[in-house]
Amino acid sequence: MALLIKRVLLGALLALGLGARADVASETDLRTAFVYNFIVLSTWPPGTQPVLRFCVTGAQAEAAAFRALSGKSAGERTVSVQSVSSPDRASGCQVLFISSVESARLEAWLAAAARHSMLTISNQANATGAMVNLRSVDGRFVFDVNTRAAAAAHIALSSQLIKLAASRQ
Repeated sequence: MALLIKRVLLGALLALGLGARADVASETDLRTAFVYNFIVLSTWPPGTQPVLRFCVTGAQAEAAAFRALSGKSAGERTVSVQSVSSPDRASGCQVLFISSVESARLEAWLAAAARHSMLTISNQANATGAMVNLRSVDGRFVFDVNTRAAAAAHIALSSQLIKLAASRQ
C-alpha cells in the first residue's frame, strides 16, 4: 500500500508541476498533492457548479501554496482557489481546507460547511468531524476519512481513497 501511495503522489506532483524533482518535494508540495487527490477522488451531487470553489482558511501563505491547484481539472470540473477568513463566508465553497491555525474555530467551520455539499479537509493532529483529516505521523503524511460526514453532505469518497485511509469512520 505504501508503494501505491507513493506512486499516486509522485504522479500528482509531476502533473501539478510542483517542482522539477518530485523525490525532493517540500512538505507544502506534498500537502498540496494530497489535497488535490482528495478533490479528484470525490464526487459532488448533480447540479454542482462546473468550477469547484476551493476555500482555504488560515494564513495567506497556506492559501498561496494551494493556488497551484487553480485551473486544474478535477474530473469534469475546474478548481478555483481562494482564501476565506470566517465561517460565514464559506457558504459558496465546494471544498474547504481548515488549516491547523484555525483549530480554535474548527467546530464553527464544520458547522458552516454542514449546511452545504462541501468537502471538508483538515490538517489538525487530533481533529474529528472533517471528511478528510491529513496529518503527519513520524515524518510522513497519513489521512483519515469520515464517510458518514461525507454521506451527510452528499459527497461520495471513492473506494480507492477510503482504502488508502489510515482510519475510517
